[in-house]
Amino acid sequence: MPTQNPRLTVTLKPSTSAQLREMSRLTGNSQSAMIAEILEGSEPVFQRLIEVLTAAEEAKKEVRHK
Repeated sequence: MPTQNPRLTVTLKPSTSAQLREMSRLTGNSQSAMIAEILEGSEPVFQRLIEVLTAAEEAKKEVRHK
């Protein structure tokens, strides 16, 4: 059954991949589920970064039009 969530391919350093694989083994959670959980927990940080980058982009546009 296809998922409704977008998929993303990520390339990891071998050391990061090994750590993730070991954490998966120890917790019994899939690697993709663990990555999704980490990223979902970071949503407030991502949202704030989007707001800051948007404000910076708008400030650049204002400076160019002066």
